[in-house]
This record gives sequence, structure tokens and C-alpha cells, in this order.
Amino acid sequence: MQEVDNATDSVRNHNVGNSDYAKHKIQPWDVWIEFQLNPFDADLVKRTLRTKAEGGMTRAEARKLDYEKIVHISSERIRQIKTGVYWPSQTELPNGSRVDSIIAEYNLCPKDALILDTLLMREDDNGEDRIKQYETVIECAQSRIAEMESLIAHENYGKKKAVDTAKKTDNREILIEDAEKTAKDCLKKISAGMSTYKQLSKSMESLLTKIASRDQIDLFNN
Repeated sequence: MQEVDNATDSVRNHNVGNSDYAKHKIQPWDVWIEFQLNPFDADLVKRTLRTKAEGGMTRAEARKLDYEKIVHISSERIRQIKTGVYWPSQTELPNGSRVDSIIAEYNLCPKDALILDTLLMREDDNGEDRIKQYETVIECAQSRIAEMESLIAHENYGKKKAVDTAKKTDNREILIEDAEKTAKDCLKKISAGMSTYKQLSKSMESLLTKIASRDQIDLFNN
């Protein structure tokens, strides 16, 4: 398999779109060429190897979509074989060590590794044996879909919990603000009451002074 220097090759050192192939020494194009893949298997390999961001999707949701497409494409290949649509078979036997190197390069999980190995380690693109291999690919992809759904549910639960916590925090802040406002209103009323009390007290003192003065005048006159 031809490996390229991603740092200097102007075609291989970047991606068009959101895939991440350019960071790998072994790119899907290399696999397609070496293993002489038909276009459907090439698409399946690409979707097995890539991690691609999709607009409006989490990483798990985008990966789930890839596995759903793997199931769809594999089902189409089974249909082709059953209806007599054939693709030329490769002339050389597949190279197991090269499959291992691809698995290592992309650090594939066991189920993804099995998908890749099943797609590449074949001697014929047609016939009942190949149908069984596609069925294995579908089974692995469906298992990965279930895993992604579980991961998505867990992520959504985490998001909901974070939102609920934020709401509780907001409610607590509202209660604090209300308490502060009530306390300030009470202080104003108390302050106003104290002012009124002081005025009343001052008036009473003045009145008592006048009464005392009048009593003293009455005593003097008597």
C-alpha cells in the first residue's frame, strides 16, 4: 500500500469537508486501491474508518448515522448478489497484515475492526459466502447503533440534568432577590416608623413642656 507524506503532499494533507482522513498515513483511498474495492465496499470502508462532524449532531449521533448507512449499503450489496449484479473479483488474495495495520492506524474498536476485516478479507465479491459476510457487517453495525443510542440517551440525560440544575439555580437566585427586596421594604417601613416615632416623641415632649410651664404659671398666680 502506498503511504504518503501528509505534511508535503498537497492532495493528501488536507480534507474537503469535516472528515479527518488527512491526519492518517493510511487513507481510505489507499485501501480502495490496494484491495481493489468495488464502489459499494469502498463506501463501507470509508464510513467504517471516518469520524466526521455533522451539522447539528453530536459525535455519537453522527457515528450512529454512519452505522445506519453501513446497514443500508450492505443490504443493497446483498440485493445485488441475489439478483445477479456482479463486480469483478480481485486478482490477488487479501493481505491480512495490511488489514491489521489499518486497524491499528485508526485504533478501531473490536466491532469496527470486524467490519473492516470482513469487508477486506474476501476472495470473491459475489456468491452466498459474500452474502453471509455482509450479514456479519450488518449485525456488527446494528450492535454499534444500539451502543450509540445508549450513549446518546446518556448524553441527553446529562444535558437535561444540567438544564434542571441551571433552572434550580435560577429559581434560587430569584428567591434570594425576592427575599432581599422584601427585607429592604421592611427596613424602609421600619425606618419610616422610627421617623414617625421620633416626630411623635418630639411633639409629646413639647406638649409636656407646655403643660409643665402652664402649671408653673398657675401656681405663681395662686
